[in-house]
Amino acid sequence: MLLLLSQRLRNAIGVSLGRTFVPLITYGVGVGLIVNMVLKNTFGRARPRDTFGLGGEDSLSAAWEFSQACASNCSFTSGEAAGAMAMMSLVYLLPAGQRTIRRIVQTLLGILAVSLSFNRILFGGHYLSDVVLSMLIVTIVMLSADLLLRQVQRVRFVVEKNGEAYPV
Repeated sequence: MLLLLSQRLRNAIGVSLGRTFVPLITYGVGVGLIVNMVLKNTFGRARPRDTFGLGGEDSLSAAWEFSQACASNCSFTSGEAAGAMAMMSLVYLLPAGQRTIRRIVQTLLGILAVSLSFNRILFGGHYLSDVVLSMLIVTIVMLSADLLLRQVQRVRFVVEKNGEAYPV
């Protein structure tokens, strides 16, 4: 948030204003809105530890299948996996010229994201499909935000004397 407000800070670390929006969109839209607000409370999929045969009493439901087994904070999709994958968007806050550092950070964040996500499977909090689909959703949101911001940065407008704006 400080990067959005402070041009001096952005200049000091070498990050453009547009690149600061990618993590905000990724966390806000991907993790917050799509995964945690919409999907987790819509599908009603019980967590593995709560399903019959794995220690619980609820029935098993497939991914993308509407169920009444869970009322809120359900298994499908994984908020933790979405948040872990969204950490990859922090790479956009690194200076563009630092390719080696960016690749190292990407690799470390990727390993951390996968480790945190699959940890939820090991402890019975999520199914593999919950984790994989959350990671996929967040990746799509992150890449879409990047593409959108690149398109916005390419279009420049020149205001003519008649008050209409034309792209250059």
